[in-house]
Amino acid sequence: MTTTASDNFIYPCLAVHNLDDVTFIAGTYFELVFAALDEYGVSIDLNGATIDWALSLFGDPTELILQKSGVISAPTSDGIFTIILTNSDTSALGGKYIQQPVITDSVGKVFRPGQGLVNIIKATPIL
Repeated sequence: MTTTASDNFIYPCLAVHNLDDVTFIAGTYFELVFAALDEYGVSIDLNGATIDWALSLFGDPTELILQKSGVISAPTSDGIFTIILTNSDTSALGGKYIQQPVITDSVGKVFRPGQGLVNIIKATPIL
């Protein structure tokens, strides 16, 4: 089963914590789907861009817990990208975190368009 958090619309230069809160159980395969939009709500073309995603401790953004690369959907002009969290990425985690996608465009300009809260619930051990 694939769990997906979608409707995360990214607008340049918006306030901190502008992404929807996400909650899931540790060790669950999970996809975060984002739409990169400009200030007018128009999709940003991600042709030639790279996507990174960082997860850090809530209250201590300097403590990087996990970093992943994003998968850009075709056509790139739609501005859609996905971060895939595998079971092993989060199996040992539990608590409140901050997520932040980072877009580097084709000429090397870096955008940190938003961030949001991620709540990871500790999994119940299986005997």
